[in-house]
Amino acid sequence: MTKTSKKNLRRSTETSGSSKKTSADTEGRNAIHAAGLAVNRSDLTSAAKIREAVAHASDAAPAVESRSENKNWKTGDFTGMPIAIFQNWLYEQNREWRFTDGTLAVLWCLEFPNARCDYADRHRYVASTRTEYNAGRHQASPPEHPSIAYNRDGLPVIGTVTTSLSIRLTEQERKLIATAAELRDESPTRFIKSAAISQAAHVVNTSKETTFDFEGIAKKIATVLFAKPVLQDRNPIRGKDFFELRRAIHLGGTEFLKRVLEHGATHDFADEDLDEPIDPQTID
Repeated sequence: MTKTSKKNLRRSTETSGSSKKTSADTEGRNAIHAAGLAVNRSDLTSAAKIREAVAHASDAAPAVESRSENKNWKTGDFTGMPIAIFQNWLYEQNREWRFTDGTLAVLWCLEFPNARCDYADRHRYVASTRTEYNAGRHQASPPEHPSIAYNRDGLPVIGTVTTSLSIRLTEQERKLIATAAELRDESPTRFIKSAAISQAAHVVNTSKETTFDFEGIAKKIATVLFAKPVLQDRNPIRGKDFFELRRAIHLGGTEFLKRVLEHGATHDFADEDLDEPIDPQTID
């Protein structure tokens, strides 16, 4: 075949009427593999680094003819597969290739350059989508052996073999979670997992002694917010205090804020002075 640009090659078409592809031909597979090899030794732990790597991966991938007559953002440039099918296929190929999750994110970006989801920014979706795939909740039956993550040396990452938990929700609870997940541009399952892990980390962080002084910061913030104006030693938050507060909220979440209010209650505040919050347990 005469050499030409990748853009022109990807604009060429095959015969119409074919059904959705569930596997890549040799040419498409080789292109994806070559792109992954080109970037797999790179540090791909941030959105910026992943975006930089996409261009390098694209240069390394051989030009491949378009695999679909009606190209759209949901159809892969190199394999012609739909998004979820390609992702599942890539997890299976990766049993042999052993690319990092960062590299898989690069390949998602490369295969679907016009996807509505920014895969570089949401690169952690590679791990959470793997969990869905292993559980049989990603347009495929669960694989016989779970897909796992690998490091840059091609060795399994400890702790990537996952398990599943089931929960029961009322219809009102389900609708609330679905609405919140949509606002975050996430699936309900991913939203629940993210919220649960964050809450668990906040509880553990604030329930034991760590290198971060949650108690000291909580007292300081409570003094600034709630101490009577007559106190002359009440200093406003500046510089280092602000960054400590931001980190405390990140690591401790609502559990840290509870401590702030507990200390605030020592400054002659009664519970009736506080607005009643929405209690998640009342959502029936």
